[in-house]
Amino acid sequence: DDCLFLEPLAVVLSAAIGALSYGRLPATDGANSNIHNGTAVFNFLARLHPGISWSQTRNVASPAPRNQMKFLPLKPYFCNLAESSDKTNRNLADGVYLYERKFGNIEWDYPFDLSGGVYRHEDVIALLAHIKCEDCAEN
Repeated sequence: DDCLFLEPLAVVLSAAIGALSYGRLPATDGANSNIHNGTAVFNFLARLHPGISWSQTRNVASPAPRNQMKFLPLKPYFCNLAESSDKTNRNLADGVYLYERKFGNIEWDYPFDLSGGVYRHEDVIALLAHIKCEDCAEN
């Protein structure tokens, strides 16, 4: 799979960092501190955008779960960085859309995506250990 980034890579990576920090790190300005209720984001999919509505691989409609999407502003997570310089501020994402995977389908329902997906190292290790344990139990 090929991914074409419409924003500079620094902006995409700042969005990934912000999204994967959701539910794990407090916002630096205290904002949004209670909105996540302990929920953490598992992955950041750079290839998804609310405008994606077609699956090229399956050649079928794949609408975004718009009614379930919630916009998360990332500025509160980057307050210290955003104040440092205008150049840094240009390389920060404004925010990301969050949704629960159970509300998605086709393109919006990948449990693990290697075409532009960003994950926390500790989550990948835990997932691989779980798969290994299931493999051992079946053999």
